[in-house]
Amino acid sequence: MRTLPRSPHHRRPHRQQVLAVAASLWTVFLEFGKAIPQITLILTSALVLIIISVVLTKAFTERIITIEGILVPKLLSENGYTSDVASQRLRDAALKVAEKRNIPNLQMVLPNELPNIVVPAVGISINTLASFLQKLLFSDRRQGISGDLTVSNGQLWLHLRKDGQEFYVSEAGESIETPDKLLLTAAPYVLKETNPYLFAKSQYTYDKDPEKALETAKRTIERFPNSETALWCYVLEGVIYHDRKEYQNAEQAFTRAAELNPRYAYTYLNWGFLLYDQGRPDEAIANFRRAIALDARVAEGYNNLVLGSSRKKPAR
Repeated sequence: MRTLPRSPHHRRPHRQQVLAVAASLWTVFLEFGKAIPQITLILTSALVLIIISVVLTKAFTERIITIEGILVPKLLSENGYTSDVASQRLRDAALKVAEKRNIPNLQMVLPNELPNIVVPAVGISINTLASFLQKLLFSDRRQGISGDLTVSNGQLWLHLRKDGQEFYVSEAGESIETPDKLLLTAAPYVLKETNPYLFAKSQYTYDKDPEKALETAKRTIERFPNSETALWCYVLEGVIYHDRKEYQNAEQAFTRAAELNPRYAYTYLNWGFLLYDQGRPDEAIANFRRAIALDARVAEGYNNLVLGSSRKKPAR
């Protein structure tokens, strides 16, 4: 029986070859072992960067008002009415006013309630970095309220600042026995300063005072001309002018809102109602369709129009 010669692939490996391969594998294993700490460091660093990015993004985009501290005279602090107490009383008063005026989703916190993370390598906290970036970009999403209660001529007075700039001084003094009255009086001004659009909207819907609402909206646009807040105020102006049948002013307001942000659906929704009430259904439907394309949540407004029961929707 003939035996075919073995091909080179079928030859048995020599002992030296086996040892050489084993040595090579051992070398690779040792090198991999040396690289493990580096790989672990890289993966850990990447994970930390991801966590920091997520936290920083949240900190940068959230609208948070921090009552940083209300300084009080020694006479009050000695009786237990400390700076922390005054800060908490002002926060609670502002939140009560916000609830009463139906101002939603208001995040107003004290410094010790604001979670913070310090990056060990640079010694900078996430909140500090977020605040720096927001100030650099003129963002109003994170705001700090501070102030002081002072005694003058035997009466107590309140000064408040937002990000270091004074915006409120009590119009009249108060007895040193009743500091809470000053804080309660100041609470609406805190909301107006920190949430001007929502406050203007509440002036229109809660106070039923369109003139004051328009005044607040216009002043806000002047202060923050290219901001998201200005966009909302333009839409609010359009809604108010529409209700007053000042159609030209309303259309100008919606036009400015669209120029500021052409992708804000509620501009076109409210604009559509304006056009429909002017007897311009084709243009109205075009605006409704654009609104729906940008944000499907506004589809209800278009459906109401189709069903013949459309009603003007509040801004935003």
